[in-house]
This record gives sequence, C-alpha cells and structure tokens, in this order.
Amino acid sequence: NVALAEEVLKDIISPDEKKTITSKLIIDVVAEHFNITPEEIRSQKRDVKYAYPRQVAMYLCRKMTDDSFLDIAKMLGKKDHSTVINGCKRISSELETSETTRNNIEVIKKKLNPSA
Repeated sequence: NVALAEEVLKDIISPDEKKTITSKLIIDVVAEHFNITPEEIRSQKRDVKYAYPRQVAMYLCRKMTDDSFLDIAKMLGKKDHSTVINGCKRISSELETSETTRNNIEVIKKKLNPSA
C-alpha cells in the first residue's frame, strides 16, 4: 500500500528532511558503507576490515556529535577513551594524505546529512 511504500522510501523521497545525527546513526551508516554490521564495528576484531571503519566512526562521532571521547568509547564497546583519541588522530592524519579516506568521509557525511 501507499503508506508502506512511503515509509520504506522516506530517505529517498525526502532526503532533505533533517535527521538528528547521533553516534548510533553514525555507526549504522559507517557499517552500511563498509558492508559490515554495527556489531562488527563494536567488536574486538583488530583486522583492517573492522578497525578502519571503527576509526572512521570514531572520527565522525567526534566531529558530528557533542559526545565525549569516553561516550564514543562506550558506544563502540571500548574500555578506554584513549582508543578513540588515537583513532581520531589516525583518521585526521589520513585525511591529509589519503584520497580514499577523504572520499569515504565525504560520502558518509552525505549519507548522514544529504542537505549539507
């Protein structure tokens, strides 16, 4: 029916509608972008397939929300805020040298806030 179709397509039909950007939303969008699950981002797995998206999520949570390093660490299942500080530093550094990282961040930002 029409109501169901509108609900399913709401992000496509009205992408300019302002979304509240939260750490949970960022984690979900980053996971989708890298084709992994939010649980895998929150996992203890350290290989690049999970660590890089986790660091991207840390960076975007810090830049796009008012959450503290400790709040972000807790959202990502980490014990210590220093992990988040290091992840943010790493992505900041990569933004200066890596076209791939710059593109990933821009695409994810557009997914989070299409009207920006």
